[in-house]
Amino acid sequence: MTFRLVTNNRGLAQSGDVDGLRYLVDNADVLCLQEARAGTGAGWRLDVSMILNSFGTEWAVLQDLTDQGMSETAIAWRKDLFTPGAAGRDLLVEHGKRSITDHYITWVLLTEKVSGDNVVLASLQIPSSDFKSLWPAAKHGLQDWAAQHERFIAAGDWGMDLTGDPLQFARGVDGTIQSVGLDGFLYRGVGVAVTVPDSLSATLANSPRTPIRTNVTLTGRL
Repeated sequence: MTFRLVTNNRGLAQSGDVDGLRYLVDNADVLCLQEARAGTGAGWRLDVSMILNSFGTEWAVLQDLTDQGMSETAIAWRKDLFTPGAAGRDLLVEHGKRSITDHYITWVLLTEKVSGDNVVLASLQIPSSDFKSLWPAAKHGLQDWAAQHERFIAAGDWGMDLTGDPLQFARGVDGTIQSVGLDGFLYRGVGVAVTVPDSLSATLANSPRTPIRTNVTLTGRL
């Protein structure tokens, strides 16, 4: 099977950009979001599931909506195409800083309904260059997470230009990276093919960066 995978650091909590989300939905079968915050502070709660399903297309969403749900990452997928399996939210790196929250990997095993092919999809955000002292710990957290999954695609905001993979994320997990600037896809596993990503038509209003999209082809299952 082949499906469209889009990742974007939306800044949704700040913008409430419903039109931007609709645009992403029109161009994706699976959507990985960063900065889709859901804490209790004013302006910080945004229920991605409620917005997506208001469009009239049935989407499932994995997002922490608890008071501690400040991990920023979320995954959405089309219910007509995929069946979810195991899922989780694992710590990537602790900050210990008031200005930003701890970073987590949000992940789910998705099985294509017709073929039975499946893969673990993950949404992540590496701390920005303002906190690059945390990059080694984030890399270690990613390696710990990857050790638990035979084949996966981790999509997100990597906090740095991934050209040349400066922190050797791919080597650290025996994977491959496809990227555009700070955003990209790290993947591993037999039967997982990810095309070179392309930027969607324009940077959306209130979005830190242009969303990027890849086509994923799966063969086989876990």
